This record gives sequence, structure tokens and C-alpha cells, in this order.
Amino acid sequence: MIEDLKLPLPGDLKDISKASALVSGVIEDRIPALLNSVRNQTWDEDAVLQAFEFRRDTIGFPDILLVERTDPTNVIFEIEAKSWYILSRDALTARFETSPDIMREGTLVAIIAWILDGVVGGSVKLLRIHSDDAQRLAMARDEAWNGIDPPDSHRVVQPENPDGTPRNQLKTQARGEHLAGNRWVKDADNYGKLDRLRDAALQKFRDDVWSLHAGGKTLKEWRSFITR
Repeated sequence: MIEDLKLPLPGDLKDISKASALVSGVIEDRIPALLNSVRNQTWDEDAVLQAFEFRRDTIGFPDILLVERTDPTNVIFEIEAKSWYILSRDALTARFETSPDIMREGTLVAIIAWILDGVVGGSVKLLRIHSDDAQRLAMARDEAWNGIDPPDSHRVVQPENPDGTPRNQLKTQARGEHLAGNRWVKDADNYGKLDRLRDAALQKFRDDVWSLHAGGKTLKEWRSFITR
């Protein structure tokens, strides 16, 4: 629960979605503190990583790093955080466009599902977190995009970074394109949207969250009621 972040009951329930970008930014800012607060119970039970802590890094990919306090350039673990307002009209609308070419092995993507504790008003409540291997998800995304019919009508262009490019100057995003006549055009709508990946693990996470109950209804029923 993020108790110091509350939204009032809006005149139109669809307006809650308009606050998603603001709330998502706050959630992603808070993730390092949340992770650090459960150090002893989860990721550092044996107290061998006391010299390290999670920090937010807004430059490039990924945005949450486990760094050495006295030497923040020593990064031993990375997470990219994406947040999802469960009752939004478009499911899992967050985009994941990072190229697998710039990812370190073992980097995770964490998708945080949130809702208001009063469903249509109140404090922000984090309900579920889904984690996945970032490289696996990026390659599944690109494979799905390249496989769209008709054959050879879609392609993914990976970013180019010369050797020695500083982290803050790295080009990190791949680009989904489709053929328009005889030329390639960047897709602005579908490439990278999490729910368009048709990934089995993501779809199960989405459906499991929607099956949860609040106020006598499933969250999927609340979503239908709010977005109708």
C-alpha cells in the first residue's frame, strides 16, 4: 500500500486511467525502497550483500539497479519496472521495446499490478508482481512481431551502439516496422505493448489478477463496468 498517494472518487470513473502515468511513475520510484525494506526476508537473508542496495536510475535501461553503496558503478543485478493499472481499458498497455542486444544476462522485467484500495478511490494498492527474464521476453516479442502475416511484412530493427558508448548515451530501444507499399514504416501503435505479445506467461498473470475479487465482483467485472 502507498498510503500517501490517494485519488478521490472522480466524476467519471474512466478518469482514473488518466492518472495512470502519474501513479505509475510514483510506484516505479518507490520500488527500490520497497525492495530494500524486505532485504532480510527475501533477497539477502544471509546478510552477504550488506554493502549493496537497490537504487532507481532514470537513464536508459534498466531503471532499478542493485549497486554497491561506495561504488555505484558496481552493479550486480538489474530490474526494469513496468506498472499496470488493472482496470484500464487496454490491458497491460505498458510498452517493452528494449533491445535484447543491450541486456545483461539475468536482468528481470517486473510488472506491478495496482488498483485503488476502494476500487474507485483511495490509496494506491500494489496487488501482484510478475517477474520475467528480460531477454526471454524481448526475444519472444520480436519473434511474434516478425511472424505476423503476411510473411516478411514486419521486421524488427535493433539499435546500433559503437564499442565504448557510455551507458547514458546507449540507444536501447528496438524498432518494430511494417511494410507500407514498398517502404518500411515504424509502427506507433502495437509493437512492444505487453498485451500484444500474446505471451502465455503474461496472459496467465493478467487473467489471474482479473480473477481476484473486490466488493463482490471480480476485477474483470469491475473493469467491464468502468470502461463500458
